[in-house]
Amino acid sequence: MEIPLPSANNHPPIPAAGESPSILIVVPGIRPTPQSRPRLGQKRVYSSSSKRLRAYRAAITAAAIQAKSRTSPLAPPYRVSITCAFASLKHPPGTPHTQTPDGDNLAKAILDALVKSRIIADDRLCADVRCAKVWASASLTSILIESLA
Repeated sequence: MEIPLPSANNHPPIPAAGESPSILIVVPGIRPTPQSRPRLGQKRVYSSSSKRLRAYRAAITAAAIQAKSRTSPLAPPYRVSITCAFASLKHPPGTPHTQTPDGDNLAKAILDALVKSRIIADDRLCADVRCAKVWASASLTSILIESLA
């Protein structure tokens, strides 16, 4: 099963009449990193955020800000389709990635970065969130945001 991944140079076409407007964000070269879960210890909640997670969110935020500057704002509610590609020499490109990290934790990190970039006002406005994980020859995160309005 071959899953097409958008390249960093492809921009979404201008939607025709009746199509929903969309924004495509592509972040190549950085391994998708999940949002960590808060941990409880000694009557205190610990929330760890690794350097790799901070770098991943910063890359998505920067790409989202750049994408936002060349498109008009989208009206909520949103559909967010995420493809996280993990680099591997062992697995054929496009085959499903069924190992950790979990897709929901990847989506949380990405949605947090989209909110920080102000491309979406709040992640609760995302009515439809999909996250696909695949093996690829290089790491890449592709985010397609569509207006459902």
